[in-house]
Amino acid sequence: MFRRTVATVINEQASLNLAAEILGHTDPKVTVEHYIRRNEHVNPLTAELLDAAFAPDMQDEGVGRGDPIFLDSPVRWEISSSYA
Repeated sequence: MFRRTVATVINEQASLNLAAEILGHTDPKVTVEHYIRRNEHVNPLTAELLDAAFAPDMQDEGVGRGDPIFLDSPVRWEISSSYA
């Protein structure tokens, strides 16, 4: 459990290659397949947009494709270093 936590945090904060090096893996694929935990969080804006576009119950209420979506607060987009 500790190795997975360390690998995941280092991957998110620094890089996959550093996580692999610290764990002693010569191939980062091993680190990804066995130690890195996927980020399962969904951006709230993404969820709202997908619900508005595809959820049948929302389309019945008049919200669907092409309808504007207004948010109460601005969304700050960040690109994780693991995707760069």
